[in-house]
Amino acid sequence: MPQLRKDIRTSFEHARQKVEAYASASEDLSGELRRWTDSTLRFIEPEATIRNLHRVVLERADDLTGLMAERPQPRASSIATAKSHLTAAFEDLEDAILKHGILTPAGEKVGLGIAGRPI
Repeated sequence: MPQLRKDIRTSFEHARQKVEAYASASEDLSGELRRWTDSTLRFIEPEATIRNLHRVVLERADDLTGLMAERPQPRASSIATAKSHLTAAFEDLEDAILKHGILTPAGEKVGLGIAGRPI
């Protein structure tokens, strides 16, 4: 299953780059990040730690989006802090997936390994 682990790392790296480049409330950051994390999790069995960290990522993405929509524009340091918190949440979620992730039957069907085994 090294390919799945590689895909997860790549997906999370792209998400972190997207957060770093995020500059306008007109971008649908929350929606994009939700799609990326959902697509990453589609072959991973539900697990409490992963579910909770996924929720934190989505909440922090919403926080950053809300901050960027404020007028007047918040200080750059406030935006940088929100981005840092979101990036840290992504790192925590990625670590949890790689540590606790179990392959689903759907993952087995597409050739990612054996269902029920750690990724």
